[in-house]
Amino acid sequence: MNVGLLVESDGKFSVRHARKLDKVRAISAALDPSDLLNELNHVVASVKDCSFDDVAQRVAASSFLECNFKGTFTPGSNVLAEHYISDLMVRYVDAEVAPPKPVRKRPTKLRQEIAKLFRSEKILAKPSEGLDSHRILYRHSLAEGVEADFVLKNGAYHVVESVDASSTEVSLQRSLYEIAMSTLTFEHARIGFGNNSVRPKLVYQAPADLERALAPSLYAVEHQGAELINWASEENKVQFLEKFANLAISSEPKRNAPTLFNASALPPTKLN
Repeated sequence: MNVGLLVESDGKFSVRHARKLDKVRAISAALDPSDLLNELNHVVASVKDCSFDDVAQRVAASSFLECNFKGTFTPGSNVLAEHYISDLMVRYVDAEVAPPKPVRKRPTKLRQEIAKLFRSEKILAKPSEGLDSHRILYRHSLAEGVEADFVLKNGAYHVVESVDASSTEVSLQRSLYEIAMSTLTFEHARIGFGNNSVRPKLVYQAPADLERALAPSLYAVEHQGAELINWASEENKVQFLEKFANLAISSEPKRNAPTLFNASALPPTKLN
């Protein structure tokens, strides 16, 4: 039973505990939630001079608790860090018996446009097809409550997330949140498919002023291994489409080049 998260940041440890510690009574009525809370607070004191790699051993030696998983993430800001931690708490600590519902992604023009481009190239999978079709799956489930915008299996697993901040109705806070959720989606893909088998890609669209504000978070995603595609760049857009047109198996014979852009926008080698 997961009762909390031990978080290390800038060399300092803190504990985020479950909202309902009395759930431990499901194990034994003799367990007192207040004793558990004291034990969690004791953990922070016991590991304050401990290196990250030795934390699990120190916790097991000094309490009746144990660390059963450890991982790292590099947020672009404190706001993103809190989003990560809150999501982990919901999924792994405060989760109820019922499986978590998928996080409902707001419909965006960017995601719909990408799907339309893939569909017109005959490389978007049908709802009945799976990863072995080597076509692009739309809104593919990676885990309970986690859904990737697009996934293609061809040698590696190409996982695409999108963030559309082009609308004036979308706030900076919302865009930061969606970038954070994209990073978590990539992590779930690495867990499910294997760290070295995933090729994450984040497609984003934002006006120049908002893009500058999002830059630290975008750089953080890139630092963690994701490829960034600026949808406002015609060159980025064409390269992105060409890559998937070459990787995916079309349901029709492949054409020499994607036909979704004006010839003048295509690289010289693709012009007739």
